[in-house]
Amino acid sequence: MAQQNTNDALFKSAHSALVFAFHFSGQAYDRPAMNKLAAPSLGSGKGLSGLDGAGQAGMIRSKVRGLGPRMEAALIARCAPASMPCECRSPCCGGWKTNREWFDAITELTDYVRKPLAGSAVNGLMRSLYVQRFFAAKGKRSTIDEIAERCYINRQTAGIHYSKVSKVLTDLESQSGQMIEIVLRDAGLLEM
Repeated sequence: MAQQNTNDALFKSAHSALVFAFHFSGQAYDRPAMNKLAAPSLGSGKGLSGLDGAGQAGMIRSKVRGLGPRMEAALIARCAPASMPCECRSPCCGGWKTNREWFDAITELTDYVRKPLAGSAVNGLMRSLYVQRFFAAKGKRSTIDEIAERCYINRQTAGIHYSKVSKVLTDLESQSGQMIEIVLRDAGLLEM
C-alpha cells in the first residue's frame, strides 16, 4: 500500500488509532442526509463516521491481529473499553456489561503470566486480578491490599507476584506498541 501524505494521515499516534478502532461502535452510523444538508460543515472531514469509520476501524484491527494473539491481547487490554452499555434494562447489570473482546484479551494475558509466576501458589483468579490491575485506568485500579484480601494472601506476597507480572506485561506492551507504531506508520495511517 502506498504511503499517504502526512496531511492525509488520520491519526497523530498509534494509541489514538487504537482507541478509535476499539471504541468504534457498530451502531455508529453516518448522519442522516437531511442533517448533512442543514449543517454540511460539521466534523473534521477525515471520514471517521459511518461506513468509512467502520472500514478504518476494521483496517486498524486487521493490522493489530497480524501481530499475533499476545500482542493483540496487550493492545486490546490497554485500549479497548472494559465494559459497554447494555440495553437489557435488567436491574442486575446497571446498564453496563463486560466487553467480551476485552475479557478475552485479559484471559489470554492471564495465561501468559503463568510462566513468571511458576513455582508460586497462584491460581487463575489471582493472575487475572494482577493483569486487570496492570491495564486498569487510574482511579479504577484495584490496590495490592484489595487483591490480597480478596485472594486470602499476605499483602507482601501479592506485591511480589504483581511485581513479576508487571515486568512481563510492561515488556510485552512496549514491544506491542513499537510494532503497531511501525505497522500503522507503514500503512500511512499516522502523521509523520
